[in-house]
Amino acid sequence: MPKQKGTHRLLGTTGDMTYQKTKDGYSAREKTHIDGNKIRTSDAYARTRENMAEFGRAGKASKLFRAAFAKLVKSGSDTRMTSRLTSVFSRIIRTDPVNDRGQRTVYEGDMMLLDQFDFNVGNSLISTFVTPFLSSIDRTTGQCTVQIPSVFLSEVVSAPEGSSHLRIVTAAAAIDFEDQQYVSDFQSSVDLPIANVATPVTTLTAQLPAMSPHPLFLIMGVQFIQIVNGKVYALNNGAFNALTLIKIDPA
Repeated sequence: MPKQKGTHRLLGTTGDMTYQKTKDGYSAREKTHIDGNKIRTSDAYARTRENMAEFGRAGKASKLFRAAFAKLVKSGSDTRMTSRLTSVFSRIIRTDPVNDRGQRTVYEGDMMLLDQFDFNVGNSLISTFVTPFLSSIDRTTGQCTVQIPSVFLSEVVSAPEGSSHLRIVTAAAAIDFEDQQYVSDFQSSVDLPIANVATPVTTLTAQLPAMSPHPLFLIMGVQFIQIVNGKVYALNNGAFNALTLIKIDPA
């Protein structure tokens, strides 16, 4: 049942008409009725079926990728991260040089399109943690390493108000997009004070299976916390945390 706003404006649905407010004002839109069987069988909808099939694969790949890093993603991502990630996987599928349109896959596409993907666009790693670091993926041994030099965190970190410490976190994953499986490993630094005190050199090494045939991914993040009387408190459910995909070995 639509609701009337003012003298003439309506919001809601009545019959086949939907009334809504957009950034450009009020609008009315008529519902369209498309036969589902026609979409599945008609030659006129062949391209639609191809697009639907490939978008479905992109969605599955995005879900698998998020699951591989779920431990960090849940506290270091923005509200539109899922749609942004799925969009990147759609682009990857379109780079598949092997299969026909509608049959293209993620694992045949250009995985490097994911490089430097920010899980939280409001707090990217490059703007939050302004210091050089080394990262490497060794497929032979399965070791994925991040090394951060000794720094004064008060000088290189854009810390939110109320934070007293931070953790540097990393995770690596070998992801089989064909069979929908993954292996991942997570590492974290000690709680480091955001102060004018030099931190120790920090080396975090995640271990994956040696000689994995699948794409390997390494992400790094910064988690801000407040420590009061020995108790650790997260800040605003992780809204200020940064998390970025920093290295890929596409196999």
